[in-house]
Amino acid sequence: MKNTNLGSTHKKPEMFAPKVLSAAICLAVTGTFMLPSTSLAQSGDIDEIVVTGSRIPADPNLVSSVPVQSLSAEDIQNSGEINIADIVADIPALVSSLTAENSATGANSLNLRGLGGDRTLTLVNGRRHVAGFRGSQAVDTGTIPRALVRSVEVTTGGASAIYGADAVTGVVNFILRDDFEGFQVDVQQGIPERGEAQTTVVDATWGMNFDDDRGNVAVSLSLETDEGLLYGERDWAKDNGIASVGPRANPSTDPNAPPRAIVENPTFWLTSQAGSIAPSFGGRSTTYVDINNNGIADCQESEGGRVGYLAGCWITNPDGSVRVNQDGTVLGTLWSQGGDGGLAGAGNRSSLFPQTERAVFNLNANYDLTDTFNVFFEGKYVEAESETFSEGD
Repeated sequence: MKNTNLGSTHKKPEMFAPKVLSAAICLAVTGTFMLPSTSLAQSGDIDEIVVTGSRIPADPNLVSSVPVQSLSAEDIQNSGEINIADIVADIPALVSSLTAENSATGANSLNLRGLGGDRTLTLVNGRRHVAGFRGSQAVDTGTIPRALVRSVEVTTGGASAIYGADAVTGVVNFILRDDFEGFQVDVQQGIPERGEAQTTVVDATWGMNFDDDRGNVAVSLSLETDEGLLYGERDWAKDNGIASVGPRANPSTDPNAPPRAIVENPTFWLTSQAGSIAPSFGGRSTTYVDINNNGIADCQESEGGRVGYLAGCWITNPDGSVRVNQDGTVLGTLWSQGGDGGLAGAGNRSSLFPQTERAVFNLNANYDLTDTFNVFFEGKYVEAESETFSEGD
C-alpha cells in the first residue's frame, strides 16, 4: 500500500482544544473589566490598543460544542503498548475498535461507539488518510508511524457538520511531529507470561531542520513481528472451550438427566473434523464392512453411523489410513462431548489471532515559504503479511 500526499496549506493550529480554552480565559478576563457603555474623559494620547479577546471565530474548526480528548506522546510511551491502536482503544468510546488481536488479517481500524470503521473519520495532521481496507474508507492505524506521533485527539460528536457523513460518530486525529531532529531507535518486545504470542517492534527515526528551522525532513522505519497465538495454546480456549448444550442426554436412556448442562469440548457427532466416509443409503446394519474385525458392523459403532442419512462411519487418519468413527459422550440431538465429532467451535490448531509481519517506511517533509504559507510532502510504503489458520467446523 502506498500513500503520497503533496500539496500546500495555510498553517493552522494543530491542537485546537487548548486554543479554545485560552480564548475562553481571555474572554473571561476581559469581561471582568468590561464597563457599561459610557463616555469617559481622559487626558493624554493613546499610542496603542491591544485586543485580548474576540467573539468572532477566526476558523469554525476551532469552535467545538463537545469535549476533545487528547493523548500526548508521553502517554503513548508510558502505556507500554506496542500497537498504537491498542492505546487509543483504551478510550471508552473506542473499545469496540478492531485491533490486531481480534482481526483475521492483523489490521487495525478505529470504531467509535461501535457503529463501524466507515463511520469513524481517521485523520493524520488534520487531513484524510488513505484507506487500509478494500471497499472501505476505514484506515489501518498500524501504518501510522508511532515514533512521529506527537498527540492523538478524539472528538465523539458534532464532527459531521464540518467533515461530512463519514464523521458521523466522530473524528480521531493523529498529529505528527514536524520538527523532529536527530536519530532515535526504539526497541520494544512483549513476552506473555504463559508463553507464545511474542511481539517485537523496532522503530528507527531520523530527522533534521534546515534553513533556520523553516524546513524539516523526517524519515521513519518500523519493523513489527507478531508470532500469533493458537486456541490450543491457552487453557481457556483449547479443546473447544466451554459451551452450553442441550438436552443433556437422550431421555429414553437417562430420564433423570438435567435438561441443560455446561460441558467442555462440545462436538457434533453427525460430522467429523478428520474427514468422514459414509456409505450409501442402506446396509448400515450389515456386517459386510468390519475393518477392526470385532464382529460388529462399523456403522453400528457410532451414533453417526447408525442414523439413516449420510453421516460418516469411518474417519481418515493424517497418514491416509482409515479407522472406525468413535463417539465421545452422546448428549442427545446432535450434541456430544469429545470423540471424533465435528467441533462446535474453533479447533486447537486454529488461530486465536494471526501471525503478522509488517514493515512501514514513512517520509515527511515541510517548508515555510512565508510565515503563513507552508508546503509539505507526505509519503509512505507499507508491506504486511498475515497468516491465519482455521479448522473447518
